[in-house]
Amino acid sequence: MPSAPRIAALLALAGIAAFASACSGGGSGPVPTASPTPGGTSPASSPTPWRPTFQEFALAANRTPADIVSGADGNLWFNEPNAGMIGRMSTSGVLIGEYTVPNALQSSISGITLGSDNNVWFGNHSPNFIAKIDTSGNVSEIPLPANIFPELLTSGPDGNIWFSTTSGVGKLTPTSSATPTLYPLNTTAAPFGIISGPNGQIWFSDPSGHSVGHVTTSGSGLQEFPIPVPSVSYFPEELTMGPDGAVWTAGQASFPSGTPESVIGRITASGQSSYFLTPTQIAANLLGAIVTGPDNFIYAPETGQSPTFGGVANIARITPQTGHIDEAAIPSNPSNGVGGIVVGSDGDIWFTETGSSKIGRLLLH
Repeated sequence: MPSAPRIAALLALAGIAAFASACSGGGSGPVPTASPTPGGTSPASSPTPWRPTFQEFALAANRTPADIVSGADGNLWFNEPNAGMIGRMSTSGVLIGEYTVPNALQSSISGITLGSDNNVWFGNHSPNFIAKIDTSGNVSEIPLPANIFPELLTSGPDGNIWFSTTSGVGKLTPTSSATPTLYPLNTTAAPFGIISGPNGQIWFSDPSGHSVGHVTTSGSGLQEFPIPVPSVSYFPEELTMGPDGAVWTAGQASFPSGTPESVIGRITASGQSSYFLTPTQIAANLLGAIVTGPDNFIYAPETGQSPTFGGVANIARITPQTGHIDEAAIPSNPSNGVGGIVVGSDGDIWFTETGSSKIGRLLLH
């Protein structure tokens, strides 16, 4: 995955066909790495079709919301890279405010997370800094060394803010103004997704290494585990901790036949991996964000162009026990880009519609 902010990837949807995804059939089955066969036997169809209810809330034009998090105040916070702003919306869909990031250049904001200090934290590519914003909209910036480009962020089990960069991972103490600590990885890894995962360690995706890895909170003990989709290069992006104790990732792969696939990967704490293919045929697809819902399903947005149906924008729902994948179409069909996804304080699934400048909601109750 290139080091540009995620928003740049979302807006360049048509230009990343190499990361495209497609798969035929009405369901998706587990493909263990012990006997990897793409498009393996699908589990039995769900007895009740999945037909969730969606709501969508419009922002001003060209806001391009990307990454999203639920704040300590119970509201949704999201970055708006093209506008150089951080937005805040209530769970009733009311836009509370948009706050300008003082030194952000266009499309340079990346990632967002809730810190242990109850502030919202995010990264910036140009100039390079990690920043926090409080509930009054005040932004404080912590500079990073040159050529350290923060990608995504997470709050670690040690209470620190951890972030991925183009060459390693970094951490900072949210209650300190000290310079962040950087850990260049002893590998060619270029981490992207990052979460607090199994065994109290920091887990990251490594798209260039086609793997998922982890380090301890002291920055040591690096291990990486490939997700070996046969004869292809798999590019895992964002991560989530599943209800089964495994790490799940959304990403893309392209098979030698020329058929691209969206791939959901699963990796255990001991490094055993498997993968699952999404049902819908989509070219130039971005399947990158992923989250575990309070109902113990896993959710991921998928957008792109279907050779059969034209523009497609779905929320995929993965059953962890079987790997079965259901899909539901987002009503306004924002096939030019769906970005981040998060569980809101109301227990519903919220997501950003980057290309159509909307915030979406999938009701779970």
